[in-house]
Amino acid sequence: GTKMNVDYVPQDGRFSFEATDIHGENRKVDVRVNFMPGVKSESTVLRFLDPTKGISTFEKIGFTERTYEILKRNLEKNTGITIFTWPTGSWKTTTLYTILNTLNDGKRKIITLEDPIEYEVKGIQQSQINYSKWYTYEIWLKAILRHDPDIILIGETRTQETAEIAINAALTGHLVFTTLHTNSAIESIPRLTSMEVKPYMLAPSLNLIVAQRLVRRICPHCWVKRDANYSEQAEIKDILKKMKDLDPKLDFSFDGKIPQAVGCDVCNGSGYQGKIAIIETLEITEELKKMIVDNKIGIDLYAKAREEWFLTLKEDGIIKMLKGDTTLDELRRVL
Repeated sequence: GTKMNVDYVPQDGRFSFEATDIHGENRKVDVRVNFMPGVKSESTVLRFLDPTKGISTFEKIGFTERTYEILKRNLEKNTGITIFTWPTGSWKTTTLYTILNTLNDGKRKIITLEDPIEYEVKGIQQSQINYSKWYTYEIWLKAILRHDPDIILIGETRTQETAEIAINAALTGHLVFTTLHTNSAIESIPRLTSMEVKPYMLAPSLNLIVAQRLVRRICPHCWVKRDANYSEQAEIKDILKKMKDLDPKLDFSFDGKIPQAVGCDVCNGSGYQGKIAIIETLEITEELKKMIVDNKIGIDLYAKAREEWFLTLKEDGIIKMLKGDTTLDELRRVL
C-alpha cells in the first residue's frame, strides 16, 4: 500500500479491477503503481498486468531451437545457478514464470523470493520481500533455505551477500534461478566478481547465463521485403559468415532482401505488432569454469565461448530478422 500524505520517498503499490476484453468477457487486470518524488509534484507510473498472461511458451517468447535446447538441458539439472540478465521491461517475469511452470511437476518443492510477486502460480511457494520491517533479501533467503526447497528463484541478485547465499545454495544441491542487470551474458561474470564473489566458488556453481532483449515484432499483415543497401548487406553478410565459421550448420541464405515495416489498420500504422525476445545463451562448460577460476574473464572468455558456438544477441536477432520476425532498424534500436 502507498501512503497518501507521503510525497518525499518513492512508493510502490498495487490494485486490481475487472474489465471487459475485446471478446466481451469479464477479465481481472492487476495494476502496479510507482510514485517518484519530483521538485514540485510526483511522477506516477502504472503497469497493467494480465494475471492470465504470466506464463507463455518458450517458442512464443523467442527461443529458437538452438537456444531452447541449451536452456532445456540446464533445466534438467538438479543443482547449479542459471542467471538471466536484461534491462527492465524485457519479459524477465514471463520467461522466469514459464520456466517455473515447466519445472512445477508436483514432485519438487519450489520456493521464490520476489519483489514484488507479479503473478501467482499454483503449487509454488512464493514469498514477497517485505522492506517495511527489518527484513532484507539475505534474511529471507536464509529462512527459505531452512524449508529445504529443491528449486529456488531469487528475484534479483543485488549484493555480495545475496550472490554468496545463492552460490552456496547451488553448491549444496539446489537448482537456483536469479537475475542481474547487465548488457550481455558474458558481462554477468565480471559483474559478479566485482561484487567480491570468489571466482573459485562462482565457477562450479554456474550452469547457464541467458541474456534477453525485446524487439518489436513486424506486423504480419503489411510488411514487405526491400533491397538492403550496401552497408546493411555488408553487415548482414559479415555476421552470417562469422556464424557459419563457428558452426557449418548455421548456414542461412540471404538474397539481399530484408523485411521492411509498412503500417496498416491492424497495427495502427506502426508497422509492428507485439514483441519477440532476442536471446543469447552462454553455457558455462568445464573449460569456461577453469577460466573463471583463473580470473580470465575478459576477451579470452569470449573467445573460448565462441569456440564453443556461443551466439550473440545480435546474431540471434539477425536470424529472426531473416525469418521475417523483426527488422534491422529494430535490432539497431535495441542493440
